[in-house]
Amino acid sequence: MASVSISFLIPSSRATNTDLPCFTLLGERHVDYVIADYNETFSSMTVNGNYSLIMEVFYVMKDLFIQRVEVSDSQQTEGLSHSAMSFYLPESLIPAIIGKSGIAVENLRRILYAKLSIVDDDDLIAGKSKCVLEGDENGIPQAFSMLMLRILTLTPAFAWPYEDSTAMSNITNSVLNADRMKKSDFFTRALLNALNPNAFAASGSDRDAQNRLGVGKNPMLSFMLANGRVGSIIGTSGSTIRQIREETGAHISISKPIEGVQERRVDIIGDLDNICNACKLIVQHLSERKDQE
Repeated sequence: MASVSISFLIPSSRATNTDLPCFTLLGERHVDYVIADYNETFSSMTVNGNYSLIMEVFYVMKDLFIQRVEVSDSQQTEGLSHSAMSFYLPESLIPAIIGKSGIAVENLRRILYAKLSIVDDDDLIAGKSKCVLEGDENGIPQAFSMLMLRILTLTPAFAWPYEDSTAMSNITNSVLNADRMKKSDFFTRALLNALNPNAFAASGSDRDAQNRLGVGKNPMLSFMLANGRVGSIIGTSGSTIRQIREETGAHISISKPIEGVQERRVDIIGDLDNICNACKLIVQHLSERKDQE
């Protein structure tokens, strides 16, 4: 079995509380992990396994992995990132994830619902590089799933659940053009139809873990909006977006501006009525602003 070792950071105060339901669930699944001291505030939780195991552990433990962070009032009104997750990947994977001249990671970032940072000068866990995802409680799981899928295309045996990894290599080598799969543009195109994290068709233990934790029960609608139009739905000091949220009950978030990108992503989460009503109000505000211009 081809496995990847990933170390997640969790609050030390909760790392030793094995009575938490998430730790109980891992015990029932006979998942092996190692808890170690990281600093005064956090501990590291290291899991060594294939794609299915890593994703199951993530969905079981994500409430501990994803930490709330303080944001300014202006960021809060715009619905910008207010959570973060830190984890360590093997150093050997980082060059392939980044790609030549950084093109692979830049293309990956364009389809993530969270900001991905790779920390160059952090060597607190030997042989691993620190990665940080910043976003909201929906964006970070989607981004982590995408990152794991990227690793999966680089090392297809990562999905093989059995000990005989040679058999997996023989199969993938006969049906996949490895060089083509590793090209960032091909990878990006292959994922464009899966931008909505709730649209992922999880398989096996991934689906079981998500069902147990209620992942993906609320639909999400996402669209891109030109930078110059974003102000129409934010309003003065966030007044418009607050009004839309209050009237419709939908959760609306807007991604941070990215240098060189002329659009920002808008996510609307709720039940179908919430989303439809929010869309009507957003279109109304955009139309009113256009008429004024």
